[in-house]
Amino acid sequence: MRSPLLSAMRFVGHRGASHIAPENTMAAFRAATARGVGFECDLQALRDGTLLVLHDDTLLRTATAPPGLSDAAARRFRELVRTPVGELVYDDVRDVDVGSWMNPKFASERPPRFDEALGEAAPDIFAELKGDDDGYSFDGRLPDLVGALALPSSLTWISFSLPLVEELKRRDSTQPCLHVAEPRNLEDAWAAARAVANSDVDGVDLPASPELVTPELVRYLHDHDKRVAVWVWRAPALNDTPAVWDALSKAGVDAFTSNLPPELIL
Repeated sequence: MRSPLLSAMRFVGHRGASHIAPENTMAAFRAATARGVGFECDLQALRDGTLLVLHDDTLLRTATAPPGLSDAAARRFRELVRTPVGELVYDDVRDVDVGSWMNPKFASERPPRFDEALGEAAPDIFAELKGDDDGYSFDGRLPDLVGALALPSSLTWISFSLPLVEELKRRDSTQPCLHVAEPRNLEDAWAAARAVANSDVDGVDLPASPELVTPELVRYLHDHDKRVAVWVWRAPALNDTPAVWDALSKAGVDAFTSNLPPELIL
């Protein structure tokens, strides 16, 4: 049975259910929705305008070469996975195995396009726009990149770039937008909270730390009609535990982006 302490806090699968399936794959997203929760995904813009679901700016960490490649083909594959994806087009990456690194049973997983991820019915979808703090990889192109997509009401844009999510909010006030911050201490956390409180975005997404995300900070943001979400690192995460879930739920946090480890009973 799920703890009553967690009843008000919504869980979101970090890069999908990345504890049990390869991150940012359709398998991970389906595993999250099968548990009745939504998912977070990362977006990179390819050279041809495709929004690709991928955390890193290259495929190097998650790609596995097909067996039996010739020396020349193996060399081309190594070059491909080291190339920044912003220099590639979708046809370059569509057949790359991004599941075998975790388990051979996921060898059929390919890098999803964002529209494919949106096709997975989920109560919440957090989509992080990757890039530096200025959102460089989108560089004013985002309206064109998402203009043809049917964006569900369950979608929330998130980004480390406050100017980028502010721009998104100005362009479409109906789509929730959160600023992702990475404070080093409580003073930094309050600075991030005040910046969001004085902006048009809908809330802030902070590291899942009870020392940073205090009841007072959450109350301050709620008093300014802002949402408070928290996030963890890739699996396994030391802050993805029952003690942390309970502490942040008691603090009033609205959403917890979790790797959905098996001890989380939903």
